[in-house]
Amino acid sequence: MTVTLLPETTNALGVPRSIYFPNKLGNPIGRPNQKDEQYAALIQCLKALEEVNVGEMVTGTTRNAQ
Repeated sequence: MTVTLLPETTNALGVPRSIYFPNKLGNPIGRPNQKDEQYAALIQCLKALEEVNVGEMVTGTTRNAQ
């Protein structure tokens, strides 16, 4: 499972499974020192790992979404 902030690039590279978080660069799974936000993003990553088929990308959410 690849966490990405650049879905177009990730798709072009042919990454097998990925999750896109629409956050600022440098904060892929949430803002610094926001443990609950980061934990929720990691849980989404683990769930996606079980549910996403090869070649698919899903979009995750955090409170940091821009």
